[in-house]
Amino acid sequence: METVTVGEWITEGSFVYALEEHGWRLGKPDYRNRFYFKVYGNPDTPQSELNTIATLAASAPKLRDSNAELLAALKLAYVALENSAPEMTHYPEPVKRHAEAVKAVKSAISKAKGV
Repeated sequence: METVTVGEWITEGSFVYALEEHGWRLGKPDYRNRFYFKVYGNPDTPQSELNTIATLAASAPKLRDSNAELLAALKLAYVALENSAPEMTHYPEPVKRHAEAVKAVKSAISKAKGV
């Protein structure tokens, strides 16, 4: 997975940017844009929709961090499921549910990894 710009992504309407320190000026830290972009639409696209898309884009670093935490939790769940087994193996329903749970966790891990 590619790295994402560290720090806060800021939105102003449909404009998104991130700042980085760029030395000092008059005894205070000076900043410059690390990146910036504007979300455009056709003339019929409501400004509120463009602003919402910009806000969603600006949440990318937080979403990436949340995804990493979710992936770690799913891996732990997978290990727990793989190391456990239904106690009543002569009943097909618990065995089937256990197998489905293992399959679901494997699928969720693949999706979280973007595979």
